[in-house]
Amino acid sequence: MKKPVYFFSITGLVGFLSLFFYFNTSEKSEELVFLENVMIREGGLYVLMGSKPMVSFDVRSGILETAEEYQKHLEYAKIKYPEDRIETFEEYKISHKLDKHIQYSELWEDWKTKMKNYVGPHFQFITRRAPFGENLSERRNLEGLFINNCSLLYVLTVHYSEFEKVFGAPFEPKKVLNEISDPNSIFWERAFRDQYTQGLLFGYGSRNSFIFSWQIENDFPFSIRYFQDISLLIKTKFDKKKVNVSDLLLPPISLYFLGDPVLEIYKLQRKEILEEFKNKDFESTVKLWLRSGMDTPKESKFLKE
Repeated sequence: MKKPVYFFSITGLVGFLSLFFYFNTSEKSEELVFLENVMIREGGLYVLMGSKPMVSFDVRSGILETAEEYQKHLEYAKIKYPEDRIETFEEYKISHKLDKHIQYSELWEDWKTKMKNYVGPHFQFITRRAPFGENLSERRNLEGLFINNCSLLYVLTVHYSEFEKVFGAPFEPKKVLNEISDPNSIFWERAFRDQYTQGLLFGYGSRNSFIFSWQIENDFPFSIRYFQDISLLIKTKFDKKKVNVSDLLLPPISLYFLGDPVLEIYKLQRKEILEEFKNKDFESTVKLWLRSGMDTPKESKFLKE
């Protein structure tokens, strides 16, 4: 959810700045803004290049639509920022209505009608209820998933015994892969509900996923640290009006020891991704990869294990 912005400007200035940003960003198509959101702000480039099986992305509007919604955030803001002047709901609507990158619902609806023109058999864009396997209806918010089918099939095959244990029965990896968009799939409900297998699905590594799951199950005090500043994640996802490939962050995994090999691999892959997109048009390059998938020319660095 888009957090409110706090500043000292008057309504007129807010309106002027909104128009300024509008004329500087409105020329971007919905397709491009959607791809920037998924690939850069959410880290989907790691999925596109085969590093991660999947990432999630927002499909509900990031803009607070009602005064009641805004009031809830206002109460929190007054406690956290007692010295700041917090914009009114009217000012908030003016300053955010032209922020195309947080109009998630509209962007997703537009992409759904067009993605068949760009997405080959190696990838999927789907929606599921999140946190996916959670039974509490009030917490089952709709979210999107961008999936690399080859990478996901690899995880299901290599970690077959772990998924079989969570599912409670033998399964066929290729068959369940084709069921992931089915909201009634028992396999995926259980796979996403379990902290360990969910960690594997999102590319956090076996060891990190195991320790995180153990801590949750045993209500053990957390002794972890994030390698990434959470405020930087929020800034990249919500606050930045414009992004490019250099804004791609490392995946937000938790660390339990120094020299984590998963983190080191992602650091290397980020460098390779930046090199892959160097001096190339972002939108056309992403669409090319989406269409071709693993049929990308053999010299690509991303076909290696």
